[in-house]
Amino acid sequence: MIKSFSFLLLLTLGTSLSAQFYDNHWMLGYAGGDQSAANDSFGVSILSFFDAELRIVNNQEIDLFFQDGNTLSDSEGNLLMYSNNREIRNAQDQLIVNGLLEQNGDSEQILPQTFVYLPFDSFDLVHYVQMTYTNGFPQLGQNLSSSFINTRGTIGIFEQIENILPDALSTGELTACRHANGRDWWVLATVANEPFVYSALLNPDGVTLTDTMAVAYDMQSGLGQAKFSPDGNHYIRYNNVRIGADDYLDIFDFDRGTGQLSNHRHTNVGSDARAGGIAVSPSSQYLYVSHYNHVFQYDLWAGNIFNTKDTVAIYDGFQEWNSFSSRFYLAELAPDGKIYLNSPTSLTKLHVIESPDEKGLACDVRQHSIHLPNYNISTLANHPNYRLGPIDGSPSDTLGIDNLPIAYYRIDRSPEDTLSFSFQDLSFYEPMNWSWTFGDGGSSNDRYPIHSYISTGIYEVCLTVSNDLGSDTHCRTIELGPVGVEDQSTLIFTTFPNPVQDVLVLDSGDYMPLNGRFKLYDAAGREVFSQQVLYRQASFNLSNLSAGIYYYSYWDQGKKLDSGKVIREN
Repeated sequence: MIKSFSFLLLLTLGTSLSAQFYDNHWMLGYAGGDQSAANDSFGVSILSFFDAELRIVNNQEIDLFFQDGNTLSDSEGNLLMYSNNREIRNAQDQLIVNGLLEQNGDSEQILPQTFVYLPFDSFDLVHYVQMTYTNGFPQLGQNLSSSFINTRGTIGIFEQIENILPDALSTGELTACRHANGRDWWVLATVANEPFVYSALLNPDGVTLTDTMAVAYDMQSGLGQAKFSPDGNHYIRYNNVRIGADDYLDIFDFDRGTGQLSNHRHTNVGSDARAGGIAVSPSSQYLYVSHYNHVFQYDLWAGNIFNTKDTVAIYDGFQEWNSFSSRFYLAELAPDGKIYLNSPTSLTKLHVIESPDEKGLACDVRQHSIHLPNYNISTLANHPNYRLGPIDGSPSDTLGIDNLPIAYYRIDRSPEDTLSFSFQDLSFYEPMNWSWTFGDGGSSNDRYPIHSYISTGIYEVCLTVSNDLGSDTHCRTIELGPVGVEDQSTLIFTTFPNPVQDVLVLDSGDYMPLNGRFKLYDAAGREVFSQQVLYRQASFNLSNLSAGIYYYSYWDQGKKLDSGKVIREN
C-alpha cells in the first residue's frame, strides 16, 4: 500500500504555483457504449499517473471516437474534461455547455495535434485552442481559434476568438509553451511550405500579441509532431511530408520572454517513414524521433545536435491479428517521467521509453510493452509542459509568481531484488537540493538514490526539495509485502475485463507486493500462465491461450491473496 502527502514551506511572500497536474489522465480508444458489445476490446482505455504510477482503467461506457483525443485534469490531477475535437464532455461524460463543436469535421478529429488545453487556474479558465482545415488534399490549416471554457461550477464555453492567425497553416502540430511570466502561453503555428512561423500570446483576457518570424528553411507540411522542450528553450518540428519524400527535422532556440525563434537547424532524418513523431526527455537533454521503423536519439545540449544521432530502437516485427504492425508513431512525455509511443494502426499496445534521460541504449525502449484493454487507433495525448514556471528575475517576471519547488518522485523496483528500490526525482519549479529519508533510518542527498530494505514492513519515504525561495516535502507510506494480511478482507483485488479476449488487468488497490506472482490454471488444474507482479496494477497478455474457463491465484511471499475464475473468449 502506498499513501502520500506533502507540505510546503515558503521563504518569501511571492505567489506560488500549484501542482499543475493537468496532464494526469489520457484517454485512448473508440467504439464504446452502444457501438460495440459489452466487455469486448472496444471502448476507452483511461490512463492515469497519480504518484507517477501508471494505472489503466477499462471504460466501456464512453462512446466517443478518440483519434485526436485529449483530456484535461484539474491542477491536482482529478479528471476535469475530455474531447475528441467534436464534443467536449465533463468528467461525468456529459456534454459541457456549448461543447458541441459543430464546425469540426473528420479532419479536425483525425489529424494529430489539432487542439490543446491552456489552463489559467487562478482564473478558473481554460483556453481550448484548435485548428480547422481546408477541404481536399493537401489539408492545410485555415483558422486558429480559441474557446474560453469556464471551469468553476457548471463547465462550459462562454466566448470564442476566431481567426487568430491567417490561413495556409501547416497540418496539425499545435503545441504551446509557458511564457516567462509563469502564467501566459505562447502558441506557434507554421505557414505551410513557407519559411515563416506565427506566434500568438494567450492570456486570461484573450490574445495580446501576434508576430510573424522569418526562418531559414521552408516549414514543410505533413504528418508529424511539434514539441517544445520541457524547459522551453527549444522548439522542434518533425514532418513526414508524403510517402516517397524526405522527412524533415527542424530545431530552434526559443525565447520564452519574447516568443522569438533563433538558430534554425534543419536536417533530413530519412525518407518514406510514413509515420513518426517526437518527444523530449524530462531534463530537456535528449530528443527522441520516432521514424516508423526506428527510434533515434539526439543530444540537444551538444554543439552539433545532428552529429549525435543514435539509433535506440528498431521495429521488432510485432503484429496483432497478423496485419496491424506496432511500428512507431507519435510520442509523448508523461507525468511519470517516461515517454510513451503509439503505432499508426489499431492496436492494444503502446511502447515506452523507461529512462529517457539516459544516453543511448540505456534509455531502454520497450516495444509493445504497455497493454491496453481496448484497441487504440493512433491516439496519444497532446499536452504542453504545465509544470514550467517563470524565469525569475527576467524582464518578463512581472506577475510576482515564484519558482517555489514542489517535491515529486517515482518509485521503480528491481525484478531480481524486490527489496531494492530506485527513486526517480520528478520535482519541478527549479529545485536545487534533495534530501531523502526512507523510513528505516536510511537517508540520502542524491537526486536519484537507490535504497534496499532488509525486510517487508511499513516505511514512510520522504523527499524534501529546496531552492533559495523555499522548500517542499512529499511523503509516501509504503506497505511492502504481506504486512498485516492475516485479515485479508481488508485487501481489495479486481480483475478486468472478465470475460477477456486479450489483456487481463489485475488491480491490487493500495497493496504493493514484495514479490507477487499471478498464476492461471486450466480446467484440469495445470498451470498455463505465470507472471511476476511488482506494482499495484499489472496486465497480462492472454492472447496465446485457447478460449475457455481458467482459474487464477495471486500470491505474495507464500501467501495466497486472491483467487477466482477468468473466461477467455475469442
